[in-house]
Amino acid sequence: MTRKIVMLAYTVLAVMSANVLAANTAHKLWDVQDKDVRRAVWLWNSVEATRYNQIPGNESSSDRNRYWDMADPANPQPHEKVSERFWDNYKGIQDLLLDYYANKSINTVYLSHMIWQYNPELQAGEIPRPDDLAAFVRKANAKNIKVWGLFYLWDTWYDENGNKQVSLDYMGDHENGEHISVAETIMDAVGRYNQAYPDAGLVGVQNDQEPKSLDLLVPLIEFAQAATDRSKQWNASLTSQGARPFIFSQTYRSAYIKTQKVTFNGVRKFASEHLLDVSDHAAFMDYTDNASKFKGDGELLLAQADAASGDKRVVLGTEVNDLHDAWPDSEYETWYEEIEAEGNNTRFNEFEAAMDNAESSFMTYDSYERIAIHSSLGYFKHWFRGDAPNDIADEHDSAGTTWNPSVVDLTQDASPWATDVDGYLPGENPGSGGGSGSSNLFSDDFENGSLVTGGWTNAGSGVTEIALAASYNSTYGARVKNGAILTKTLSTLGYDNVSISYDRNTLNFAGSENLTVQWSVDGSNWTTLEVTQSSSWANKQFNLPSAANNQTQLTIQFATNGNRNAEKAFIDNVIVSAEVAEGEPTPELLTNKGFEDGNTFWQYWIANRVSNNARTGSYAGEVSSGGDIKATVTGLKANTTYTLSAYLKTSGKIGLYVRNYGGTKLSTTTTSSGYTKKSLTFTTGATDTSAEIYVYGASGTSYVDDWDLVEQ
Repeated sequence: MTRKIVMLAYTVLAVMSANVLAANTAHKLWDVQDKDVRRAVWLWNSVEATRYNQIPGNESSSDRNRYWDMADPANPQPHEKVSERFWDNYKGIQDLLLDYYANKSINTVYLSHMIWQYNPELQAGEIPRPDDLAAFVRKANAKNIKVWGLFYLWDTWYDENGNKQVSLDYMGDHENGEHISVAETIMDAVGRYNQAYPDAGLVGVQNDQEPKSLDLLVPLIEFAQAATDRSKQWNASLTSQGARPFIFSQTYRSAYIKTQKVTFNGVRKFASEHLLDVSDHAAFMDYTDNASKFKGDGELLLAQADAASGDKRVVLGTEVNDLHDAWPDSEYETWYEEIEAEGNNTRFNEFEAAMDNAESSFMTYDSYERIAIHSSLGYFKHWFRGDAPNDIADEHDSAGTTWNPSVVDLTQDASPWATDVDGYLPGENPGSGGGSGSSNLFSDDFENGSLVTGGWTNAGSGVTEIALAASYNSTYGARVKNGAILTKTLSTLGYDNVSISYDRNTLNFAGSENLTVQWSVDGSNWTTLEVTQSSSWANKQFNLPSAANNQTQLTIQFATNGNRNAEKAFIDNVIVSAEVAEGEPTPELLTNKGFEDGNTFWQYWIANRVSNNARTGSYAGEVSSGGDIKATVTGLKANTTYTLSAYLKTSGKIGLYVRNYGGTKLSTTTTSSGYTKKSLTFTTGATDTSAEIYVYGASGTSYVDDWDLVEQ
């Protein structure tokens, strides 16, 4: 009988024990892809099942397969293998896992699908089960989840004495070049697959073979070099054919980056440094619960990647599985015990705090891509109090729409801090930004955690504050309560066609209690934009009349008239835009702003200039998930304020960034499916005369067009 389960993510307990972490902060805004993190998961086993010959009574069998729902336990059938059940989407298992990933803000999956030793299709240069794989990739992409192929090479082999060995410490007959031909054949298989399925291509392919032996490190480096070279050969033709290019990634042991040095091409250094020289993507796995080690090892590898030539990407993996008996005391080394020990009302706080702390450092490195969780099955079981995906799938409803409907619907946002608005999910902003003007005079998404920094004041009697619960689609927003008036004043001198946009929501307003949004040029006479007590998030955009043009001060205010702290408004993503008045030309600081002049000025990573999806003209920049388009702008003035803007649209999420200008890196993101103008205002340092600008595609396929950079 299936155990009764409890979804841990958003349980609110009336009484909390004094000896546990105080607040369930790890779960807040952690659902339906609305937490602004970069997360991935390794998917090895879709369900929990024991090998057939390890089931009591079957020890004499040679059958090592895992089965799910055997009609006759004494006579398992091929279609009952776990792998077959997955590809058949038995009891909706694929849909369950993808709903779960989306609900947990996981947007990258490393799917174990290929073992060189056991896949004759792969040995022939073809991806196994390509139609089934393409169907799964399409499902994943529809949920803004990208899919990588995960493989390893050999797990059994024979030593020089003819003794069978069971380990991953093998690289084939490398003395005769077998590892090179294997690398090229696997890349050919991925290239042919992406070519045949242009709408369902793999983003990349990852080799999980990590030999321990020092003698095998040079063959591993040669394998990575051959695979990278072959993938790049394929990518030239795939791109020209409109198919998805792909990346080769190599997994790293801790020893590769800290202790194991090797001589390759006459140079002696750490194996990781050689691997970064010959390939562009690295995945490091840490199996311990030592937060300092995870952060320190990650920083070491990221520093190596940043120092390597070319554009590198690094994924940093952490272990949440129970690895009991994997090695002596292994059950005490992963995050399993810490997560289990917290109890239902916090559960992940210690783990998530460690990940957030590490990621805050990782984000300062150019090569950082994401944190990956090992593995899908273990992470799932933590959230469902020990129930595996097959336990949940066993309660799959006949209509195939929910999972354990009495407990949770993974397709819905279960968080009390988020709301489904007008048919789009939390985090899917339908668009913010001003009109068609060339400059954003002001923008604030409150992610800096301060109202003072944004120049906001409170003209009322209540409280204005930055709050987690006030954010529409990220971490922070502004909360205005109990008669407070949130006010911002700015200049529109030299500008016309002024517009304002913002996201807003209210809570507990009734009767005559409202949020009133107004503007004024003298602080006395106010024009009302809207009066609302709507309890759903909405994006509002207004074009102001000519009276707002060319003013020394324009004041915007968000006023509440409630009389209790519980009566409040939430404000986020405020943008005031305008056009430079005629006769005052905008300085041209960028070239090829609309991609009309070939590939000049811009650098592309997993991205291209395309002749479709242009906002204006004939061309735009297309960015695949994990890719970027960037440039370094020179000739700026020191200690001068500039506004960077670009029009973005996406099927997932894309961000606009500026860094290396003499201040901290700035960013703004969007999930809008229509072109939305996003802007950043920054001030160069006392001696800085350049800046790096770029867009990064966090998920889905994104487009950018009509960049601009204007001195303020």
